[in-house]
Amino acid sequence: MKKEALFCDGTEAYVSPPEPEAGDELQLWFRTAAHDVDEVYLENRELCIPMNKVISNKAFDFYEVKYKLEDKPFRYHFKIRSGNEICYYNKWGAESKLVDYYDFKIVPGFTAPDWAKGAVMYQIYTDRFCNGDPDNDVQTGEYFYIGEQVHHVDDWYRDPQPMDVREFYGGDIQGIIDKLDYLHGLGVEVVYCNPLFVSPSNHKYDTQDYDYIDPHVGKIEVDEGRLLDPGENNNIHADRYRTRTTRKENLEASNRLFIKLVEELHKRGMRIIIDGVFNHCGSFNKWLDRELIYESADGYEVGAFVSPKSPYRNYFLFHRTGENEWPGNGSYDGWWGHDTLPKLNYEDSKELEEYVLGIAKKWVSPPYNVDGWRLDVAADLGRSNEYNHEFWKKFRKAVKDDFDNIKSLYWELIDQEQGDPSFPHWKKGIHPSDEMLQNSIGKEELYVLADGSGIAACAIVNDEKVDGYADVPWQIDSDEVMFVHVLAVHPEQRGRGLARNLMEHIVGSERKAGKKALRLDVIENNTAAEGLYQKLGFRYIQTKTLFYEVVGKMTFKMYELVL
Repeated sequence: MKKEALFCDGTEAYVSPPEPEAGDELQLWFRTAAHDVDEVYLENRELCIPMNKVISNKAFDFYEVKYKLEDKPFRYHFKIRSGNEICYYNKWGAESKLVDYYDFKIVPGFTAPDWAKGAVMYQIYTDRFCNGDPDNDVQTGEYFYIGEQVHHVDDWYRDPQPMDVREFYGGDIQGIIDKLDYLHGLGVEVVYCNPLFVSPSNHKYDTQDYDYIDPHVGKIEVDEGRLLDPGENNNIHADRYRTRTTRKENLEASNRLFIKLVEELHKRGMRIIIDGVFNHCGSFNKWLDRELIYESADGYEVGAFVSPKSPYRNYFLFHRTGENEWPGNGSYDGWWGHDTLPKLNYEDSKELEEYVLGIAKKWVSPPYNVDGWRLDVAADLGRSNEYNHEFWKKFRKAVKDDFDNIKSLYWELIDQEQGDPSFPHWKKGIHPSDEMLQNSIGKEELYVLADGSGIAACAIVNDEKVDGYADVPWQIDSDEVMFVHVLAVHPEQRGRGLARNLMEHIVGSERKAGKKALRLDVIENNTAAEGLYQKLGFRYIQTKTLFYEVVGKMTFKMYELVL
């Protein structure tokens, strides 16, 4: 058997459709050398289906099989027989002994965003990338971590040392911002950052606080308190570290700097993916507080290591639960037995699950607007594969639902109305842009009308003045004026009066909020929209030609409703 000719890579060249839904019929192909094998099977632990040879040329044979996808991940490999010789093929390649860990996998309903397909991605281990702000550097002796005090490294050319997790070079977010033009010039389209949340290690896979960017890679506004003395190993005295990582001034300043990073990336047409470690946290984490960092900090609840009455007790699985085990109960589960990596106990804490799902949504929403998550050791998260599958479905839903459904409404509308002169020149991903929609969701400027089938209509209403509106002879002169943008009704929901229902709700809400007027424009020839607004009491003001960079020159009719 010519094993070097065996091939399948699980891509759309060998799987159709490439991003299937549950219930779809899959077509899968496999390649062998021409006239070289007797049989090829699609196989996993539950099935073994013979494949049919459908194409044969001088070099290769291609085998095909059809399979109906169920509502669960589908794992598979190929079994190939030539005479008495059997081999298996999966992501590892051709092997005589099967290791099903390397099986191909198809997840029904999973779709990758277009921007990620084929994108040039650049991974950044922040501490080792570029030091843009020396004032936030971890100081030698700032705190005690896994057997020794942490150490600041001045020589960037020094070889890595044993237990290098305690060695800090000072790379930070400002350093990334400083190098964005360089990265853009290289052709980088997506930046992937290893974890950035508060953490005592340089790799930051032991999260201390999921709500904030670590000030050691962010911004330190308040910097006070002593360092540990040489040989001191009790972090209750790590006053400088406590100030840096628990003071809200530092945490909020660091989040603002991260917002700047994302904005600068997006200005250059680049994206960002961040690392989420949700299987476990770190022993420094505020929920556990094994190091007693938070016990002396203002504004924090008592940690589960300290007290059985901690609101976070069920966030961890303690094996000894007698009252006399506290304070200092170290009997919690650790990831792979590491007590510095406490495993999170989702099955026993609905509060923990809801919190993490909130974190998932927070960082991809305004004002942060992260483009995606990379999820660390995701398969280890729960105590069963069943729970893991359900959790990550919830995670995906939390991250994508609002934005994706709204975006889908606009895209379907654009597809249907292309070429209609009465439809504004909206363009997929450009107007309304992804950022425009995300910001409107985050700022609660998006009005949505939903029914059992999902989002049926939506519009953005805010006080952002529109270019070209300034010289229009409006009825009133007031700063308390709101503008209606991109009103849309799902193509399948037309004829039900949804636009009118949505606009009536908008008018009532803005009047209740004390606003003085609503203003909007209607593209010329859209008589249906004009009729709707006139029925609602909007008054025609002026016809005007406007130029927008994203859609070009168009003629609009201006309408205003005095509230």
